[in-house]
Parts: sequence; C-alpha cells; structure tokens
Amino acid sequence: MNRAPTTNGSLEQNQRSSKPTSRFSDPLGEHVQLLSEQQQRQLAQYPPVEQVYCGFYGSFDPRDKTGGSFLIGTEGIIGADIGLELRDGQPWLTAPADGRPIAIPDEPAATRLRELLQQDWEIRCILARTIYRTDDKGFTGEFAALAIQAGNSEAAGQNVAAGVSAAAGQSSADRSVTAEVDVTAALHRFGQHIAERLRAGERPSLALTQLQLARVLDSNGEWYLTKAEPKPSLPEGAYVYRGRRSWSESLISQAYQHNKGCGILSWVVIIAIAALAAWAIWQLLT
Repeated sequence: MNRAPTTNGSLEQNQRSSKPTSRFSDPLGEHVQLLSEQQQRQLAQYPPVEQVYCGFYGSFDPRDKTGGSFLIGTEGIIGADIGLELRDGQPWLTAPADGRPIAIPDEPAATRLRELLQQDWEIRCILARTIYRTDDKGFTGEFAALAIQAGNSEAAGQNVAAGVSAAAGQSSADRSVTAEVDVTAALHRFGQHIAERLRAGERPSLALTQLQLARVLDSNGEWYLTKAEPKPSLPEGAYVYRGRRSWSESLISQAYQHNKGCGILSWVVIIAIAALAAWAIWQLLT
C-alpha cells in the first residue's frame, strides 16, 4: 500500500520527461542560429557561386601522334595551359602555340565543357598530370578546368562591394565610395594559385562553396583552398610520366613566353648538363 504513491509519482515524472523539449530554451543554440542567419544575409550580397564559377578535373587520351607529342614534348609540362574550343559541337583540347587539336576530353568532363562553351563561359584548362600506359604504350593527360561566367561576374561586382561594406558596418554614405569589386579579376588570381599548386605536384580542390567564394572575392583572389584532393589511383601497368614541374621545365616555360634571359639560361643549363654527362662517361672509360 505504501508503494502506490511512489509508482504514481514515477509515472508522472516519466510522463513529464517524455514531453517534447522544444519548449525549453537553449541560449547557445539561439546564438548559433543568430550567427547563421547573419552569415546568410551577408552571403546573399555575393553572386551565387554556380552563376560565376565552377571548377573540376578531367582527363583525355590523345587519338593520334599529334596529341601524344604534345604530352611528351616541351609544351606538355605540368601547369601548362591547354587551349579549348568547340569544333562540330565537340569540345576539343588544343595546343596553345598553334591551335592543333590534341583530344576530346573523356566523360563526364566533355559534357560539362560543351555546355559551358555553349553558354559562353570563359574556361581555362591546365595540365595536371601525365600518365604512361605500358599495355598500349599510350599516354593519358589529366587537367584542371576553371570556368568563369564573365557577364554575371561583372554585373555582380557592385552588389559584392555593397555586401562587403555592409558586413564591415559601413554607413550608406561610406558605401558609395567603396571600390567596385572586380569578380572576374579576383577569380583569375585564384586560378593562378591553382596553377602554381599544380606545378608543385599538388591536386588542389577546385570546387567552391558560397562561403569560399565570398572569401576569394574579399581577398581579391588571394585566398585559396589549402585542402588537396586524393589523386586518382593508377590502373595496373601505368605510371606517372610527369607529376610536377621541374626547375629546368620552368626555364623552358619562360623561354616559350619569350623571356630571352630565361631562354638563354635554359640553353646554358642544357649544355652544362650535356657536358657533365660527357665528362662522367669519359671518366668511366678512362
């Protein structure tokens, strides 16, 4: 008899504890939600990332000796730009020097590039890695594609400037003197950082979230992702022919860009290496 009140009391307590917790206040949760809403309002001042930028990796297999010679020659060094144009409805990678066709990218990169070209996006393709296949003695090239919609970028510049001013707490009078943000120029600088990391043998992440785009624009293109993607595994019988840019290849690249000093220096280095090799052979034979 004495246990009945205890049982009823326990049941009542369990019923109270099983009620939804939505009526309870969580100050920390409300603070986080407030910060999230504030951040969303600030990000809304920037252009939607999908309207101004996209980045992804692709690969290609040259279909003839012309494309193969590009990958194994002095033009196909890591970090080199590859041309891109639409020919008969197909996105062709081309050699920047003379426009000769190299290859059509593999899927799904080919479809994405075709759609972007048809929508007049500005696309930069950068050679990321060259793979040699021992089974058929062929080469595969991997590249990074950075696409910018210049029209949307220019239209969004003033909105970004206003958004940056608002985030900094400037008054409407101060906002009028804020310089217009050049979205296209900022994304071009961001692309330069990507190219530098590719030359160093890295595989940087190319896609941007809305928050990351805001950081790129706030820094005028100097902010970039430090995270790297894992490199695709190689099939059996394949190995990396070129994975990064060497010092001598950097000199050759400068020579291609009509830098006479680097061109002369590259030939000096080549002659010096040849002389050193000849001397080593002479020492072995004598």
